[in-house]
Amino acid sequence: METKIVRLSSGEEIICKAEILDEGGTEFVKIKNPAILVPVGDGQLAFAPWVPYGDITSGLEIDMKFVVFIIKAQTELSNQYNETVGNGIVVPTSPQNPPLQFTGGS
Repeated sequence: METKIVRLSSGEEIICKAEILDEGGTEFVKIKNPAILVPVGDGQLAFAPWVPYGDITSGLEIDMKFVVFIIKAQTELSNQYNETVGNGIVVPTSPQNPPLQFTGGS
């Protein structure tokens, strides 16, 4: 599973490990370790737990009819997510990309 940003029809943008699956003609996205992306001003982002009161450690399936888009997260965002929420694996960033600024985790 890759680190992706999933935008839901509700307007939420979730960063998570995601994969698209098809079972019996019904497409859905399976997500793990979701965190909501929260803009906090001055071009900064923060992560907040998404559905913190639910046990979704084995993953959660969302019907594609509720998904607006799914995109791969930028390397720096993916690294920050992995350090804060995910598996801790960090990929080196490219010197040609401008740095992103992050605020504290959840």
